[in-house]
Amino acid sequence: MTPHSVILLLLLAIAALTCRGGSGFAGHSEFEEQWREHEGHHGEEEEQEGIFLLEKSKKILQTEAGEVSLQSRKRYAMKPPRDLHIVFISMEPKSFFVPQYLDSDSVFYVLRGFAKVGWVHHGDFVEKNLKIGDVYRIPGGSVFYLLNTDEGQRLHISCGLDTSYSLSSGSFQSFFVAGGEDPVPVLAAFDDRVLSVAFNVSRSELDTILSRQSRGPIIYIEDRGHKRGRSPSFFSFPNEGSWDWGDVIESFNRWRRRPDGFNIFKKKPDFRNGYGWSLAVDSYDYPALKEPDIGIFYVNLSAGAMMAPHFNPRATEYGIVTRGEGRIQIAFPNGTNAMDVSVGVGDVFWVPQYYPVCQIADRSGPMEFFGFTSSARKNRPQFLAGRNSIFNIMKSRSLASAFNLSEKRFKEILQSQGESVILPPLTRSPTTPEREREREKEREEEREHSFFSFLAFK
Repeated sequence: MTPHSVILLLLLAIAALTCRGGSGFAGHSEFEEQWREHEGHHGEEEEQEGIFLLEKSKKILQTEAGEVSLQSRKRYAMKPPRDLHIVFISMEPKSFFVPQYLDSDSVFYVLRGFAKVGWVHHGDFVEKNLKIGDVYRIPGGSVFYLLNTDEGQRLHISCGLDTSYSLSSGSFQSFFVAGGEDPVPVLAAFDDRVLSVAFNVSRSELDTILSRQSRGPIIYIEDRGHKRGRSPSFFSFPNEGSWDWGDVIESFNRWRRRPDGFNIFKKKPDFRNGYGWSLAVDSYDYPALKEPDIGIFYVNLSAGAMMAPHFNPRATEYGIVTRGEGRIQIAFPNGTNAMDVSVGVGDVFWVPQYYPVCQIADRSGPMEFFGFTSSARKNRPQFLAGRNSIFNIMKSRSLASAFNLSEKRFKEILQSQGESVILPPLTRSPTTPEREREREKEREEEREHSFFSFLAFK
């Protein structure tokens, strides 16, 4: 077969794919097809605008000492290809989240306060102090607890949960290993005789262990002077008084220091200019992220500034607004607007892999957001505008032809923006009247050139 024959066959194959509307250039993405389904049932404008915006958090656990809430997708929103769950944990001072394990890998990020996390790692007890900005990973199936060590400040933690290998598709499950009446520990499912033999204690002693706790999964670890009566401390036993937290820690005689956490604010920003900064934490920075394959990012935008339109070729992103207000715009592959919404503190959005996005801070003040990505590898966002845009990198003469512009005009447009990644707010028109007159003259010359070229062709 000659080279010309091979080229002809390739061209015919491409044409066939295009005509079929399958995975070729004319094909529609799965997300767009899914959105068209939703649009047929929910055509309201406000719903159409928020297909990549998650619902306000829903409480899935609440006690007087704390609560846990879950961010869920709106009923008309599209489902990410990898459904990371975003969970928020809030704990009162001197409170304790009783030991449990999850069927999902979890990555903790401390939003506010100080915490102590204890867990079992390869048969050893590990305990770590966490503070604002700390990232810490707990593998699925590892028993752990959380303690708010501060006496006057609430603890707020955000968790990214990878539910890829959960027992129930698209959800996660907690297995409490301690408790009583509330929460009910998994041990309670076994027959009393079995547990008596397993613990080598009498049934009455067994009943003491499994019936005393009734305050829920998040409890106070000491009497904070509340007038309302409460049962003895979780770490108290009959006729033995109340245990001090230090005594509890000392009771774990196999205590050893094991996996470390990572504080994102100790890392130098990957990018910084006069309009903001951004950083990302991957498995190179924090190797514990490699197994769950989850990354972390943080972005700070000054008032009115924006993250230039870009796309992530490696991961889906989940963003959480922690400060200020702004707008999120996302594009469909066919050049139509997929979402354009205003966001504020507490809003959670997600951006599909490959989909162009632009985040813009409100002019009233700065906006900050952090989040999780579906890949722990180093992400290399591709920018569609700015000094470091793909157009400036490619520097090909044929690019101007793709926009039906002269090379000179295209180059002028690219050079108009002197900033990269995070762009300044538009405070004035970038084109002065004098420059506009010059450009109009150039456009007139181009039209005349095209007209005479047309006459010559005729």
